[in-house]
Amino acid sequence: MPKCMICGKELKVLTRHIMLEHGVSKRKYHAKFPGADIVEPEFAERARRNRENHPEVVELLTELGKVRNKKDTTEITKIERGYHGD
Repeated sequence: MPKCMICGKELKVLTRHIMLEHGVSKRKYHAKFPGADIVEPEFAERARRNRENHPEVVELLTELGKVRNKKDTTEITKIERGYHGD
């Protein structure tokens, strides 16, 4: 599990944590800590498989403006888990 190089917290994905807790963008975090993991490798692999296995969902969410780019699979994961924003 990636460990935040600022506070030591361990999470599957640090992107949201470093932005909300430390006010640091992913780009600035990588500049300060080159080579530091931000996403757990297994989580990244699952996201990659989701993109490959469900291109129609990625395309639909892109059209609806729910994803910034085709690599952002947070919305796909929510849909697969049955989350509808309620």
